[in-house]
Amino acid sequence: MQKTHQMKNIKKKAYKGLSGARRKQFCDEYRRVLPQIYSNLYNGYIKTLKEGEQISCKKGCFHCCYQHVGLFLAHGILIVDYLYSHDVVLNNFLNNYPQWKESAWDISLKLDAELNSAMQERNPAAILRHANNPLSSSYFDIQVPCPFLLNSCCSIYEVRPLNCAGHYSTSPCEWCSENSPKEPKIEEALPSDSDMIKLFSLPYFTPNLLLHLSTMPIMVYELLVDGLPAFLSKFRLGSVFM
Repeated sequence: MQKTHQMKNIKKKAYKGLSGARRKQFCDEYRRVLPQIYSNLYNGYIKTLKEGEQISCKKGCFHCCYQHVGLFLAHGILIVDYLYSHDVVLNNFLNNYPQWKESAWDISLKLDAELNSAMQERNPAAILRHANNPLSSSYFDIQVPCPFLLNSCCSIYEVRPLNCAGHYSTSPCEWCSENSPKEPKIEEALPSDSDMIKLFSLPYFTPNLLLHLSTMPIMVYELLVDGLPAFLSKFRLGSVFM
């Protein structure tokens, strides 16, 4: 009950005053440009396929939803904004989070530390290669589902992270299962420079929003329960939407 009351207060404060109005405008514009970025990711990857290859990913296939997903603050704020207007999705996440935390908390903190260390060293290659990190493999091995799964589907599909949207397989879906003896063919598509410029051009976008990576469930939960100012203070990220 205390957490519920706390989250309601955080939500009320989220869009108060000038900074709250700017935060809302940022989220609205972010959601407006996302569909085109998703489409560009997909179409860009389609062009790289060899003759006879096709994307096998489909609704109801969720083997990739056991992978580690790191999230920048900009997208974490967007997901929270989405949850504020989708109670069923929010409650599903809150119900699933304790089980996820019990299994994935420790390894997620280790992954976050490594990713942010790479960021501080300004080593983008290390960040992009994190899927091949032994810790990432260990995360997959614990087989804890994303707490946003609902009825075998992504409940935040409309605002899913770009690293989720750019994750494709051209092998049969069952090959992506942990127990499959086959090695799946998986590729990662990255946003184009022009699409990244769209994100950087969002109203009230500041570099602070890309200075820290956290495991998606951890970041979203902390933003919901503690609020954005507390998150910024915890990681010394300065202010946003001011």
